Amino acid sequence: MTKIDRARSILQGPDLLLVSPSADLAYLIGYAGHASERPTLLAIPREGRARMLMPQLEAPRLPALEDVDVVAYDETDDPYARLADALGREAPGSVAISNEAWAALLLGLQKAWPSARFQAATPLLRELRMRKSAREIEALDRAGRVDDAVFEELRSAGIQGRSEREVGRMLEDMLRDRGLTDVWQIVAGGPNAASPHHFSGDRIIAEGDAVVLDYGGSLDGYQADITRTVHVGRPGDVFVHVYEIVRQSQEAGVAASGPGVRAGEVDRAARAVIEAAGYGDFFIHRTGHGIGLEIHEEPYIVAGNNLTLELGMTFSVEPGIYLPGRFGVRIEDIVVIVEAGARRLTDATRELVIL
Repeated sequence: MTKIDRARSILQGPDLLLVSPSADLAYLIGYAGHASERPTLLAIPREGRARMLMPQLEAPRLPALEDVDVVAYDETDDPYARLADALGREAPGSVAISNEAWAALLLGLQKAWPSARFQAATPLLRELRMRKSAREIEALDRAGRVDDAVFEELRSAGIQGRSEREVGRMLEDMLRDRGLTDVWQIVAGGPNAASPHHFSGDRIIAEGDAVVLDYGGSLDGYQADITRTVHVGRPGDVFVHVYEIVRQSQEAGVAASGPGVRAGEVDRAARAVIEAAGYGDFFIHRTGHGIGLEIHEEPYIVAGNNLTLELGMTFSVEPGIYLPGRFGVRIEDIVVIVEAGARRLTDATRELVIL
């Protein structure tokens, strides 16, 4: 069964699935598309052949597809009318459309099919992408090994006396040198480490700083993501204590992960360690997020998520404690659900590293 066939098989309610430029599109046809004022849409009807609506000038980018007909339009064409013609003049009753679709695109479709009912496609499409194939897991594994190697290289290079931004550039260069693209990083030193999504800035990393290093990128389309917290110089007792709580919390989250476990139970296991130590108010985000073609995707490891984890699901386990004005600690690994529980796809040391 092709991926297009698999997508069609999930159309229990909608008559038509529309996928705009996104990781979903890349998953289905190997082409992510280009979001712009010129609509690009993969249209998969419940019955009949799929169509790829796209500008004529971008059609050469599309790989050869045996089960998709290309509907290319010129600059003066009405793209929505072209799609309606290609699918047949009878308007679909219900349409599932990507979350990533621009509002202007949705408005154009509503004008073309005023009687159609539109709904989000994400609840359907997640069923295709949450469970990774062996090939996808291997790609994520290779990407994770790059993150591990970069952490060791950065330890050797040293960060003291450099700005967060400079360390960030070092990380990005190291990631690119090992083959990652679309690289990104968070370097947060001292009090900035208490901000989970800090933007790396000009603050100089100095003796006595805790430094959160969160970074990754894409390898063959699949994402790498890791966080480690290091300390510059001898740490105080409070930092050592907090670090150990977070390390134990992360171990508990990984240990709780396995087939048949609900996603919210993993969050509960990690959070319980931090709450028991009296720092529950300082763990201010979910325990993890799914990862694959996107850095954040299903399943989300958060309280109240009753989704049952299954073989092949991949996600982060990344608890943290953030003390405003002082420091923060986060430890993150990517795991995959296997028969025995969860296997880490990133595995740089989680012991406290002092630089």
